[in-house]
Amino acid sequence: RQLKNSGQGDSLVLYLLELVRTVFMASTGPVNQLKISGLHALKEVINLFADVPDPDYTGHALLEQYQAQISAALRPAFAPDTPPDVTAKACQVCSMWMSCGVCRSLSDLRHIQTLMVSSLSKVKTRKEESRRDSAPSEGDRQQSTSVRYNESTATMEKLAVLKAWAEVYIKACEVSRSSPESAVAALDEFGDPINPSSPDLLQLVSAELENLRKHWLSALRDHAMLQLPSQFEPQLPPGGGAYYSSATAETAAVYYRQSWPSLLLASAYWMSREDLALATRDDDLPAPSNPASPGTAISSGQSSQDRLDRFRLVLGLAVKSLCSSLSDQPAGSQHTCVQTLYQLFTCDWSCCHLANDRSMLIELLSVLHRVLLTAEVHSQQIALQVVSLILSSYKDHLKQEKSKSADASLVGEGGKDGDLQPGQSVVFASLEVCLCAVVRAFPMLSPQHVNTSATLDSTTRAMHRA
Repeated sequence: RQLKNSGQGDSLVLYLLELVRTVFMASTGPVNQLKISGLHALKEVINLFADVPDPDYTGHALLEQYQAQISAALRPAFAPDTPPDVTAKACQVCSMWMSCGVCRSLSDLRHIQTLMVSSLSKVKTRKEESRRDSAPSEGDRQQSTSVRYNESTATMEKLAVLKAWAEVYIKACEVSRSSPESAVAALDEFGDPINPSSPDLLQLVSAELENLRKHWLSALRDHAMLQLPSQFEPQLPPGGGAYYSSATAETAAVYYRQSWPSLLLASAYWMSREDLALATRDDDLPAPSNPASPGTAISSGQSSQDRLDRFRLVLGLAVKSLCSSLSDQPAGSQHTCVQTLYQLFTCDWSCCHLANDRSMLIELLSVLHRVLLTAEVHSQQIALQVVSLILSSYKDHLKQEKSKSADASLVGEGGKDGDLQPGQSVVFASLEVCLCAVVRAFPMLSPQHVNTSATLDSTTRAMHRA
């Protein structure tokens, strides 16, 4: 209103109604390329105007009055006969719309959640699809429209659906960590909460979480196999992975490369909140030789091994990405991997498992040292929090070892001489990380800076004497 009255500039927000109307017409048009362009424009509109407040209603977003148009623009993209590339683009818009915070109530979110649930029914592994094809049901026949497209396109659609759900779950977990008191206190003049309550978004995802986490981990295993060097190719499954075949591996690798960071962080959130949080420090120990209940012992052992495999998968992918060149990774993947490490090591089980493996601990500290040298400030802060978590756990591990040892002076590193070997010492690797953090904050403390300053001073004195 102020822009209109002042006549200064020609702001895009003044034409938001026309812009939403144009995007709606394009998203529901008869041509597939027009639909994709319209959905992409709708995603940009949400990204640009999600945080713009409504000048007429305090505490409300400007886009809130266009919820019906946005939902109607997305609905045709999830029809059974819609091409996979249109559905994939619509999933990106749905995840952004659910995560932006414009929707204020659970009923508003359910309109979009229903569309995403319908797309999730298309996500099946190749084994599940082979069983379905052998004995198809009426519902399966209705969902078999994707057979008209090649297998790599179906892979793209499945990964887009999983990535959209992962982004919503990540946002739900981040919001749930905020203080509930502040969410209750922030009310508008109508008595409604300004932002949607955190349990609502998490509740919508939790209904599908058990199914989602299986698909997320399956997709991460596929990505890990596709990243293996060529000499390991004979060890790969001959038929391909969960969502790709050996014939489409090269094309599918591109789609996995675009989706895996979100799947990795979502899996780490699930493990820290559901999987590893329920584990105890002794879950990875072998079962007793004469268990009272053999069936229970076998089930517990299998569960512990599965948990360990999931932990190694997520940790391995994060570490591999942090060790790779940044130019070979998707944008923002370095920060995502550091967040993944933090989520993993907020659980006692993860820290305890790492403390029992000194070589793995030293390698991880070296990777975090590299993060401090190459990452931006926020990622450095999270990396230092990870270092603090794992060193606290290692300290507790040493205390337990000292309590069991007859000579506590021999527990730890350095021995009687106190020598710390680079590459073999946790203490040395920790000091490298700490020194790097201190030097980044105070460059004047760098030994290289001191030597350079001393050389310049001596050169200056020599010039004055000359």
